[in-house]
Amino acid sequence: MNARGATLSAHVSVRPRFARSINVERDTTLRSLDGYILTGRTLEILRRLSGSFLDPSFARAISATGPYGSGKSSMAVFLDALLGSRKAESNAAAEEKLGNADKELLRQFRVGRKTLGADPEGFIRGAVVASAEPVEHTLLRAMVSGARRFFAHRSPSSKVVRQLLALDLASGGASRMRRRPPLREAIEALTEVAPVILIIDEFGRNLNHFVQSAGVVDLHCL
Repeated sequence: MNARGATLSAHVSVRPRFARSINVERDTTLRSLDGYILTGRTLEILRRLSGSFLDPSFARAISATGPYGSGKSSMAVFLDALLGSRKAESNAAAEEKLGNADKELLRQFRVGRKTLGADPEGFIRGAVVASAEPVEHTLLRAMVSGARRFFAHRSPSSKVVRQLLALDLASGGASRMRRRPPLREAIEALTEVAPVILIIDEFGRNLNHFVQSAGVVDLHCL
């Protein structure tokens, strides 16, 4: 408050995007990218990813760690848009932001998409927030989420993909795991259609569950 009694809120406002935490499952619209700034850390991760698109010998599994509020979820939402369909406004907005930050990196991403056969429809993108559950359950939810987004306006020919789309994830965890196709079979069926990227936010919840379950759950399914 200044000498005239005016508060800071009278002169400064916070955009709605920054008023709550980003959720990788919910915030997949163009508005979610509003005000997003690519940091050096994000650009470095994007360079590693673009390198893996062009060279299969590169590691394609990346872990981003950091304190709460450091922008990990926002980065995931940006990546989700960057790898989406060319028809989506969010993809155009993500490419514009990347081009403004690093034109060469944008070029590499575009080449990588074409190399993997991800143009113009983009990747099958499964983005989920982990829960206190086995990691295979989280991976299953990511694959189902990605399949439902990708096949929202088309019908898959693969029986395995149709099984994924038919799963009722609201039902009990044990029952849904009995009805699901094997994870390896499911991911192979999806990759026959398009490249797949699985984004797991709050992965520490899976690790906590692993510790509390006395090692019953197998992390090697990753």
